[in-house]
Amino acid sequence: MLIVKKSLIAQENGTPGESWTYTSHACRLVQALGLHRRSAYRRMTPAEAEEAKLAFWWCYSIDKGLALSFGRSPQLLDYDIDVDLPEMESGSWGKACYIYCRAYIELGKVQSRIYTELYSVAAGRTSRDEREHATHGIVAELKAWWQRSCEVRSSISRIISIILTTTIGILSIARISDPTRFNCRDLFIAFRVLH
Repeated sequence: MLIVKKSLIAQENGTPGESWTYTSHACRLVQALGLHRRSAYRRMTPAEAEEAKLAFWWCYSIDKGLALSFGRSPQLLDYDIDVDLPEMESGSWGKACYIYCRAYIELGKVQSRIYTELYSVAAGRTSRDEREHATHGIVAELKAWWQRSCEVRSSISRIISIILTTTIGILSIARISDPTRFNCRDLFIAFRVLH
């Protein structure tokens, strides 16, 4: 979990390359430990399992956000993950951390869709209509995520602002179907749509 924390600190300090390095190491480690599979948790106590799930899902979330920001493919692939989400009420992290983690996981899943359906090589082989249809679905999913996040905003408003700050790149959804045509104006339009 220390590597994941270092990655988060690097993000906060504005050193995304350093964050990518830590995240890459953490992703390789959680895969080597099998934390992306339910079977790995059978050997653990419930407390250890929750800590390990939290570490895995933090890696997942950071990996998705950084991959999208850097224009690289993510290291943790959704089709190869069957581990459950961490329990919100158990563990030593506190409820705010779990709420933040859950929001970040949900956003990571949207970011994964953005990469898979719009930026990947396979997505490049689809028609413009298919990518546009995918874009509409992603926008709807992002708006739903935003709505859910706003429901808990009063208790964790700082956490939500951190999520938006660290993942502001995906809010360029207005031009996401053609990533080569992104500009700041599109970012502000997309951000206003979510408000």
